[in-house]
Amino acid sequence: MVYGETFALIAAFSWALGGITLKNPSTQLPPFYLSKWRNIAALIIIAFFTIFSGLVNQLGAVPLKSIIYIILSGVVGLTLGSTFHIKALSYINLSKASPICNSLWISLVGIASYFFLGEIITVNMLLGALLILLGMTLLTNEKSLSSQDKSDNYKGYFFSFLAGTCWAIASVFLKLGISGVHPFLVNFIRLPAAILPLIILSRGEKLKNISRNNLNWLLVLTCTSGILDQVVASYFFFTAIQHIGIAKTTILGVTSPLFVAPLSIIFLKEKITLKVALGTILCVLGAWFIILL
Repeated sequence: MVYGETFALIAAFSWALGGITLKNPSTQLPPFYLSKWRNIAALIIIAFFTIFSGLVNQLGAVPLKSIIYIILSGVVGLTLGSTFHIKALSYINLSKASPICNSLWISLVGIASYFFLGEIITVNMLLGALLILLGMTLLTNEKSLSSQDKSDNYKGYFFSFLAGTCWAIASVFLKLGISGVHPFLVNFIRLPAAILPLIILSRGEKLKNISRNNLNWLLVLTCTSGILDQVVASYFFFTAIQHIGIAKTTILGVTSPLFVAPLSIIFLKEKITLKVALGTILCVLGAWFIILL
């Protein structure tokens, strides 16, 4: 396997690990507080490499228009999208939230390409939408749950839809601004833009009565998930794009939910039902069809 494909799969696996690491903190700490520390941890690593590698000297050569698009992608994708994803994880299992968020993200990017970039609607796109609809129907169909559990599930699905939508909008902004900009420099620009509103929004959140040792451990997990998502996965994802292009990279990157299922069983002890497994597969297949326009 060549480097590009390997890098894309490493990115997908890193996103899956990031979600696994974030699951426990998401049920005990407020969402804006978690998003703030995830992005701060990632920014520290990114800033270190960007400054000491000399990449920061290229900042002046980045067009203002690109900087604006990159900042918008950070606010919409990281401030809002990632926070909604954290909120979804506080209500439903990662094995459900991940395929819903990812398939909706890819679907809406395809739709945005049609309306804003002049791409046509194809049979593949329609078939992909149908597969995703069927997959989501299986993922969200829980007849045996109590009324309270169903209420929490609906909240989880709602926040998953919001997260996927924000990620799609952020991807469009990112696509418009990322051309010719190093991956670390992209995050060096957009992470501070995402962190500032999170600092403001998190001030109104109250922490639960958690012991200092437990809080420290939850913050370690939170920061680790941010580094896996915004440093490791982002680097390999953007590098893969340079090797094999955006289409093929996204096809491989969207396989993240397939990694999530076994990891959820091993580390989170989640029970993966036949419906969840089939729904995940249908969502991933649907995303592939939509990418292959």
